[in-house]
Amino acid sequence: MNILEAIALGALQGITEFLPISSSGHLIVARDFFGITIENNLLFDVFLHGATLLSIIVYFRRDIFTIIRNLFVSERSVEGDGEEEVNVLSVPPRRFLFLLVVATVPAVVVGLLIRNLEEVMRTSGVVATSLIIGGIIIFLAEKFEIKRESKSKLTLKSSVIIGCFQVLSLIPGMSRSGMAISGGFLSGLSREHAIRFSFLLALPVIGGLVFLGFIDILRLGVGEIDLPAFISGAIAAFAVGIFVIHFLIHFLERNTFTVFIIYRMFLAVLIFAFLF
Repeated sequence: MNILEAIALGALQGITEFLPISSSGHLIVARDFFGITIENNLLFDVFLHGATLLSIIVYFRRDIFTIIRNLFVSERSVEGDGEEEVNVLSVPPRRFLFLLVVATVPAVVVGLLIRNLEEVMRTSGVVATSLIIGGIIIFLAEKFEIKRESKSKLTLKSSVIIGCFQVLSLIPGMSRSGMAISGGFLSGLSREHAIRFSFLLALPVIGGLVFLGFIDILRLGVGEIDLPAFISGAIAAFAVGIFVIHFLIHFLERNTFTVFIIYRMFLAVLIFAFLF
């Protein structure tokens, strides 16, 4: 892998990590289609995930600061101080942090149980099938969201539902953001809050992936790595990730997921046509 290939893969990670089209699926297909071989593939993935994690932290720094600032302050004293924006998704910061953990647990538990199956699932065939199934789920969830009166407040029930839907994203091609937002729609969350929560939910999920990746690296050893290529890919993933987060939040406030669903189906057809 040269620097240009690393930048291309980094940009692809930054785009697809947050759009409901699956980052893992695109990276698998891109590597298969273009024949890109990467020494220390695991470490490169950790670099890219770390970069997209940083893009979330930077973009949502105000929300994150609000949560941290008010974790050890009573709700009554915060209200008395007249602070603004002490609530995240219409719940107090401490409550929000608890619900974030609740929504994270299902994917963590299932992910650890099926971790040995990860390589088996990382095939273009699995990705193509998941793109189709995931697209149908997103389509049905959005139809449900359009027809019912949404609520804005994040609840324990909605967190559990979103967490269970996020488990599906462990299959390459399903899309973590797509499944989390679909779970938000089906749990009754408003469109704005379902989208925003899916991004904030990426913090512990991607953070966990980075942590487990580093554990594996320490266990297996890193050997020689192409540091310039790795850093170039990470920078591309971070920069593109910031842009995509901003774009997606504003785009989905005014538009449906139709364009992403059509893209998923079209890509699945191309994969079946050219990689089999």
